[in-house]
Amino acid sequence: MIESLVSLSAGTASLDVRTAEIDFRDVEDALESLHIYMREGAVTRVVVDSRGRIILPGPVEVLIRVLVARGRRYGIEVEVAEDARVAA
Repeated sequence: MIESLVSLSAGTASLDVRTAEIDFRDVEDALESLHIYMREGAVTRVVVDSRGRIILPGPVEVLIRVLVARGRRYGIEVEVAEDARVAA
């Protein structure tokens, strides 16, 4: 499960992906719930917290890639707080 917090007053969505197991359904749910906020301009910045992960699992990598693509599309800053490497 992805822990998330959307602060509309600050225009920031925070996603915590440091939890144990994240699957593609979790990623799909997070992207679906954020999409309307991103599209409508209520969110201007997304922060993905992956600190502590040695290797990013596939679903997290997909999440980040889709967020970056949507960020470019809607003019939203996407920040990844990480010390992890993308899995080969």
